[in-house]
Amino acid sequence: MGFIARDGDLLLQVTKRLPLPDGVTQRPELAYISLSRRSTILPAQPLIDSLVLLEATASRAGYGTWGEGLAYLGLDHEAMKPVLENLGVAIDKAPVTAQSAATVANDPVFQARVAEERERQKKALSNYLKQHQIGRDPSMILVDIGWRGSILRNLQRAFASDPTFRCPRAAFFGLWPEDGNLLDLPVDSVGLISDRRQRSNIMEGSSWYVAFLLEAVCRADEGTTIGYVEMNGKLEALHAPKSPSRDAEAETRGIADQIRRGILEYAETQGGHPDWVRASDSLLRSKAQRALLRLGFFPTLTEIALGEKLVHTETHSPDWATALISGDKPNPLLSPRQWLAGFASPWRAGYVRSTGGFPLAATLLLFESVLLALPPSVKTYLTEYAREVAGINRNRESKG
Repeated sequence: MGFIARDGDLLLQVTKRLPLPDGVTQRPELAYISLSRRSTILPAQPLIDSLVLLEATASRAGYGTWGEGLAYLGLDHEAMKPVLENLGVAIDKAPVTAQSAATVANDPVFQARVAEERERQKKALSNYLKQHQIGRDPSMILVDIGWRGSILRNLQRAFASDPTFRCPRAAFFGLWPEDGNLLDLPVDSVGLISDRRQRSNIMEGSSWYVAFLLEAVCRADEGTTIGYVEMNGKLEALHAPKSPSRDAEAETRGIADQIRRGILEYAETQGGHPDWVRASDSLLRSKAQRALLRLGFFPTLTEIALGEKLVHTETHSPDWATALISGDKPNPLLSPRQWLAGFASPWRAGYVRSTGGFPLAATLLLFESVLLALPPSVKTYLTEYAREVAGINRNRESKG
């Protein structure tokens, strides 16, 4: 079993502590695999056109600079800087517009540099995968926290034409694309707690509503994998350097570690409990979903306080970080516009509970349940409408 960095770290530690099932005498080999969306996206991207460039800058961190957009696509900031400057584009300041995206995408020098970098990264990625028998050993299963399964999907796309590569199976904590696009989920994969392909209701999606809390607790204390470098005859992960976002993660590491210790202690004491061992997978799954749904929409005051301290970061935005729950607590009746602005909090349901108490949290739960029965475009429209009412234009309002 290969646990994918960084969010697979806690999943690996929990698995090490779980007792073996009856009849099983040997634990499977467990490995920590340094893959990331950043290290796999460019080899999987056959063409970077203007639309791809525009989409690359749209994230929870807001609409970013050219440098952030290129970083999202796995392209080195400094290497691409002269190319863009020759086109009159300031890589550190200029926002990506439709016109500038078309100018860059249609430039043959830019595309040649991208092709060269894509080939270099694909070769390094292929060698790293071979080193860990990924794509070669049919018994290998990759494990990650999930949501869209983008890393596995990138591997499938990058090596689709390689007859020697067999994309591994994968198990995710949850597979839950918020936009409802199930066709883009990776094949040979399963969502252990949440899987939108099974059902699209609020209980099935329970883990999604605490996704950013889970990520903040599960991730390893290291930078995101941005590439690979040869050391002593082996390929080792190259991690993102020190940055304000990494500093923000480090400042909250002590809190995350306390939560991790509690989870690991629970796994050790309860994993071998007779009630847990005798319970069916479906019963354990159902209990986990109910617990996560309660945590997501009805957190206690202590859990809310943790959400106000833990942070969410974006790999391609090294200067950006935001608390999972906004520290501002406007009254939804007295300051509705300011209250709506707080919906930029990554743990949105936790924010509603902290500002509106049980009644508003229950209302949001009902509202989300209804939205799941409607086309995803409805939620997109309502989200954009709420942003407009709140005066949010995605210009780093929640930057911390």
